[in-house]
Amino acid sequence: MADTVPANQNDEVKALKPSRPLVLTALCLFSFVYSGILALLMITALFYSGTLTRIVEKYASREAFLVSPVLIFLFLALLFSGVFTGTLLIWRMKKTGYYVFGVSILAITIFQLLSPQINVVATLADVGLLILFGFFFRLLR
Repeated sequence: MADTVPANQNDEVKALKPSRPLVLTALCLFSFVYSGILALLMITALFYSGTLTRIVEKYASREAFLVSPVLIFLFLALLFSGVFTGTLLIWRMKKTGYYVFGVSILAITIFQLLSPQINVVATLADVGLLILFGFFFRLLR
């Protein structure tokens, strides 16, 4: 009787062990905040694109707007929502999350590189997040 271990004691031990490393948890939290705020800003910009367009046209050349700003904001809102979804799946330790995250980040990076008014630091931050999450790819299921 002394050698028997209750079945739920193993479950308690598993519950005490963290399911993801601390650094991955910090990256996920940063990415949640980063992508969530940017997705909300892009959705908000959809509703105020007329005002935003007038402000930007005042300071930028007319050639910078070959495509409708509404389409740009919708496209970016969808991509940042993809980044948020990918981060959520990575939080749950799913490999598909890294793929969703990676495709969204690469699409955002291509857009940022083609847009002359986007700061290079933002592009480097996106690529840096992708690389940092890549270090934990083997831990994902």
